Amino acid sequence: MSSQPAQKTTDYSNPKVTMLQIEGAKTPVQVFNGGADAPDQPPILFCNANGFPPGCYLDLFAELEVNCVYGAHFRPLWQDWDPKLKGIWRLLTEDLIELAEALKASDTYAGQPIRLLGHSLGATVAIMAAERRPDLFAQLLLIEPVLLPKKILIPAMIAPKSLVRKRSPLATKTLRRPHLFESKQEAFDFHRKARVFNDFSDQAMWHYVNAGVRPTDEGHYQLSYCKHWEAEFYQTPPWLWHRLGRVKVPTTGLRGEHSDTLSVSCWQQWQKLQPSAEFIELSGAGHLLAMSHPNQVARVLNQALASAS
Repeated sequence: MSSQPAQKTTDYSNPKVTMLQIEGAKTPVQVFNGGADAPDQPPILFCNANGFPPGCYLDLFAELEVNCVYGAHFRPLWQDWDPKLKGIWRLLTEDLIELAEALKASDTYAGQPIRLLGHSLGATVAIMAAERRPDLFAQLLLIEPVLLPKKILIPAMIAPKSLVRKRSPLATKTLRRPHLFESKQEAFDFHRKARVFNDFSDQAMWHYVNAGVRPTDEGHYQLSYCKHWEAEFYQTPPWLWHRLGRVKVPTTGLRGEHSDTLSVSCWQQWQKLQPSAEFIELSGAGHLLAMSHPNQVARVLNQALASAS
């Protein structure tokens, strides 16, 4: 399926959104311009962090030396939460594999394997998909995947969900968060004061708001990313340690120096399990480095992309 990338916009209060439904895939993609004029180059595929739709990453995409970025719109952006649903990490992995198969078969990719960029949840799902279907991917660019220590993973696997929720401040905060706002400005003001956004520029904050809320029929704005999906991901962290050594796709891993998600010990263990991969730690950055430090992250990613071409 051929397509033209969206036109770049500097009106951050009203960004242009171009969506594609790829034949053979239920997961739509949002189209973003990259920072290079290379129309013959197939798009890079991007998978976002939990709670951060692809439109949050505009500053990063604009600095990437690629012609176009396809941002996967996973289920939390379009499917209501069902409390009976199980295996949500597996489900997203299967959706990503289906999307990659459809993209590879499309006119745009013409059978070429896909360069896959993921952040946090998106990097985690990328690892799971690449381990199962290495034939679909040419390169993995992984920013802060959810690699947690066993002392956290084991209790999360065996404890009742009510207890896991009590021990998961992220899940608790997510479920207590307002769902509706009177305006985008109200959404901006509410989130601007949150500690997690301390190192976001106002421009990055507006990208987050524009992507993170959508208008309702009643004239309000509601969260774009279902908070019940978001909380469930926090409460069911995946076990990836057995998969990393089986990932054969060329990989670049990034970590923020001050990350509160990917610890130093887990970062070091990842490097032992995937010794052929390239690993870079970004000084002064935290877990949300792809949005808080887009220029520095883009420089690392561009070097990795160039070395693989």
